[in-house]
Amino acid sequence: VGRKLDFLTQELNRETNTIGSKCQDLDITRIVVDMKAEIEEEAEKILSQITPDMSDYEIVKLFHDSVIISCKYSGEAENPNTIYGCLVDKEALCQAYSQTFTYLCHRAGIKTLVVLGVANEPHMWNIVEMGGDYYHIDLTWDDPDRSRNPDSVRYDYFGLTDERIRELRQVDDYEYEVPAANGTKYQYYSYNDLVAADTEEAKAIITREALKAAENGSSTVQFMCADSEAFDEITSALFSNAQGNVI
Repeated sequence: VGRKLDFLTQELNRETNTIGSKCQDLDITRIVVDMKAEIEEEAEKILSQITPDMSDYEIVKLFHDSVIISCKYSGEAENPNTIYGCLVDKEALCQAYSQTFTYLCHRAGIKTLVVLGVANEPHMWNIVEMGGDYYHIDLTWDDPDRSRNPDSVRYDYFGLTDERIRELRQVDDYEYEVPAANGTKYQYYSYNDLVAADTEEAKAIITREALKAAENGSSTVQFMCADSEAFDEITSALFSNAQGNVI
């Protein structure tokens, strides 16, 4: 599996290399070299934050958060489907989010691959290895409405299993071997003790996380309801306009 993931990553990273190697125009070649240098510069800003004691989970979360915070989802981006668009232009679509995450993971020695499917429309996300198990992760769908929460990052699609992702969207068949994403430890909300089964648990989580948010200068608190019954109870008691099962 590792060799196949490495091959896929190399394919994703060919976009500027191919243009440069086949081009006979010196000016265009220089542009490609400059683009590669800009990509490397922006990537290094993220990669340089990795420390020797960081776990796979912590590195993956760093990449997840860094891309989401720096890049705006936009169909009007100049380079919407490229790593350059995501890291340098900081405006891109799902393909660029996914490829950028793959590129960063490859640089850090973390196995990942691209997943294709349909989530309202054709879509691309990732499977990533953390602690020896594989998980689905979707940076695009974890990118919130920046106009409402400019400093916020969601984690609804951080660490999902094959079973859960197939409940939420259509996943394309693969022409290559794909590891089963059956890991459960690093599902974000459960790993961080952010799952509430009733109103009292929700209140405790909100109190604890609100204090953390105040200390960190964050404007949001997030947690997940254990099931639909818990969601109905908690939202009835605390909220009037919540949607889904993540608050």
